[in-house]
Amino acid sequence: MPSDMVKVFASMEHITCTELQAIREKQDAAMEPDDAFIDLDFATEDFINKNIRVRPISGVSKGDETRDGRQSAVNGGQNQDENEEAQDNYNKLAIYEIENQRKSVKKKKEEYLAEMMRK
Repeated sequence: MPSDMVKVFASMEHITCTELQAIREKQDAAMEPDDAFIDLDFATEDFINKNIRVRPISGVSKGDETRDGRQSAVNGGQNQDENEEAQDNYNKLAIYEIENQRKSVKKKKEEYLAEMMRK
């Protein structure tokens, strides 16, 4: 039995060392600029081929001189109005959907109670 364990651990050592060496060699290889974004979550086919840019979560980018993520006064006024209108429309739609769901639940409750009264 001990000789079997020695063989098992020797095999494990060989496999582990081989894999670690392959990883080290892969890291040493020069990375092409086109391959730099391949492992990122947002590196979709559109991002790679259509030159789509992703804004940081913080909203701050190198081109943002105000450092607050907002539109500049020159072009931000119109976009801000459109954004507010879109947000209002979204909120109105959400309220409408919630009211419909409430009505549906109340109707089902009434039907259930009527069914229970019949029994």
